Amino acid sequence: MAGQPYWRRCVNRLTGAVSVRRITAQTARPPTTQRAQKEAPLPEIGMSPDPTTGTVVGIPTWIWVRNFTPTDPLILTNGLVGVVARLVPMSVVWDMGDDGAAPGDADVVQCDGPGVPWTPAAASGGGGCAYVFRHRGTHRVTATIWWDVPYFDTVTGQLQHLPPVSSTSAVDIIATELDTVIRDR
Repeated sequence: MAGQPYWRRCVNRLTGAVSVRRITAQTARPPTTQRAQKEAPLPEIGMSPDPTTGTVVGIPTWIWVRNFTPTDPLILTNGLVGVVARLVPMSVVWDMGDDGAAPGDADVVQCDGPGVPWTPAAASGGGGCAYVFRHRGTHRVTATIWWDVPYFDTVTGQLQHLPPVSSTSAVDIIATELDTVIRDR
């Protein structure tokens, strides 16, 4: 029953010794974020144009992550207490690596949700997340997903949350400039 003390039987795998411990709300420690951090999936970055072909200064580059979904349940433990938790994505923060951006021109982007892959329909609907590079060169683009970690505390019978954890991946993209010449005929 939630909120009631219970007994936990522990067996030492090396010696075979058995110990029994009483677990209460006062003796139970909540799980730490270390395991949750290890289990956080790395962002699977999507971009259009594709990073292998590069992009053009002054033209929007669409960005999204493919794996912006809750994880399967996982067991988080801290000492004697184990809980079932999930990692639930909250936001994606992009650092576009456009270091030459002028003061006030942030190269950090936070979009609502994961973004969407570029398609002509998505582009006309305005539902995407994009960034316009201002400087040519190779840019290291990083995506960081911030994850909420809710779990049910079997000792107190309450839904709890660990501090958010994050996972980050990166990809390089080359931004080039196009020169145009206007000629009178």
